[in-house]
Amino acid sequence: MSSGGSGNQGIVSTLPVALTDLQFGKNRVQIAAAVALSHLFSSYIKNKLGRVAPVCGCVTTAGTGAAAGIACLLGGTRENIEQAMPIILSSTTGIMCEGAKESCAQEAYSCALLAMNNLGVASDQGFIAPTLDGSIENIRLFLSKEMSKIDSAIVEVLEER
Repeated sequence: MSSGGSGNQGIVSTLPVALTDLQFGKNRVQIAAAVALSHLFSSYIKNKLGRVAPVCGCVTTAGTGAAAGIACLLGGTRENIEQAMPIILSSTTGIMCEGAKESCAQEAYSCALLAMNNLGVASDQGFIAPTLDGSIENIRLFLSKEMSKIDSAIVEVLEER
């Protein structure tokens, strides 16, 4: 499964949401709707932040979408779903991407559970804004600055492995 042109982001957008079924026994229609929601938010955020970013796309785009999908699958209200996304953004933005790992999916699941218990982050903390769009815009601004030079350094380190 690919999401936004990335296999790794497709995995993170899909598997944590679908695997939530193993724990909570949801039906195929509920799972499909939650996976679709995950991909929609992942695509929306990727469109705002760009195709390639020096921070981990699996967690900032796909993980954020997965947190929304998991919260939906767990029966979350719109408020829970909206709360899950800034939680993961506040917890993970700034993590440099060096390839998808299971930690991206674990973070999405943890943030959805926090949102289900109304344990979110207060708005206007750091780069987190009162709205998801405001938070994404702050991250986009952050990425548009000299962070772009980090891309080549990350690729260099990975190529030397």
